[in-house]
Amino acid sequence: MVFGAQSTKTAVDLSQYLWPVASSVGDANQAIAEAAVKVEQTYTTSDRHHNQMEPHATTAVWDADGTLTLYETTQHIFGTRELLSIVLSIPPEKIDVVSHFLGGGFGGKAYVWPHTIVAAFAAKVLNRPVRLQLTRAQMYSMVGHQPATIQTIALGAGKDGKLTGIRHDSISPTPIFDNYIEYAALASRSLWAASGGIATNHKVVHVNRNTPSAMRSSHEALGHFALESAMDELAYATGVDPVALRLRNDTQIDPHSGRPFSTRQMHACLRAGAARFGWDKRTPEPRSMRDGRYLIGQGMAAAIYTHWRWPAKARVTLKRDGSALVETGTHELGAGTYTVMQQVAADTLGLAAEKVTVKLGDTRLPASYASIGSATMANAGASVMLAPHHR
Repeated sequence: MVFGAQSTKTAVDLSQYLWPVASSVGDANQAIAEAAVKVEQTYTTSDRHHNQMEPHATTAVWDADGTLTLYETTQHIFGTRELLSIVLSIPPEKIDVVSHFLGGGFGGKAYVWPHTIVAAFAAKVLNRPVRLQLTRAQMYSMVGHQPATIQTIALGAGKDGKLTGIRHDSISPTPIFDNYIEYAALASRSLWAASGGIATNHKVVHVNRNTPSAMRSSHEALGHFALESAMDELAYATGVDPVALRLRNDTQIDPHSGRPFSTRQMHACLRAGAARFGWDKRTPEPRSMRDGRYLIGQGMAAAIYTHWRWPAKARVTLKRDGSALVETGTHELGAGTYTVMQQVAADTLGLAAEKVTVKLGDTRLPASYASIGSATMANAGASVMLAPHHR
């Protein structure tokens, strides 16, 4: 028996996932100006480059019937096929992209880079398979990077540490020919409540550099560093314990959208973390904690991350011998996708895990979306769970 399922029925329109460059709720500037306690600091982050254990590599093979097979280091086999179809002017059905295992992705392998296209053209011209692998040095110049940021954060609060206003402005470089934005201020839109208002903005400076790209963890990670550093400054200025400060500013309503969070366990996380790390034994005075001749620092921070969902398909075949075959065109980035898919299918079907075989990473399998945004199991995994119910 063969079952198939798709986790969502609607096509993906990527424009709906792009964030507004600026946001404003309430009057953050006025709230900060009138606050009893004010903190304003500028934080900077440097360029960061992907250096996956496995460098980018492509093997291109043209068959006699005009079919191109690409053995590719990619987090998006179907996106690679679609772009190559456009560039080569051949139907997508004449292109197979295979990526059974990936030695690290982290966002850098979610794009199609020039070396992939060069390998395909070279194999066509030479009429023989071509393998092209980037050197470690080329990993710094040809396959994207996370751009530097300059972030200015202003916080306004009462003497009790209760936030009244947040303003977060970020500047990052982008190419002369492009408009890539590193959305560092995203976290400040939803992480903490501020009674008077929250304002964020992003600006870019056009420079002679190649286009940046997503890098784990894109956008939010850089912004969290700045925002949570400023929160620590506020804790020091008000004399409120950093954990207590964040508990005091927690919210069950997203300040940006005004909608309640479906789940938000910030209180539980902060309390559990503080208990496990012995936070109550910490002394807040700088340079007050030592282990022999070593100074000991102990800090904490909170975080919020976007939840991504995209369409995905899966096919589950039950065999007469009681085993099952699970097939879906998602990817194994080294995080254990084969194992987790096997576990999900076994649990759903009521089989022992060793009775389940999983096949991934081939465009000849049911279509799945890119393995990005920590969403592989939310997409492809959900399809595997649904497949037995679609007979």
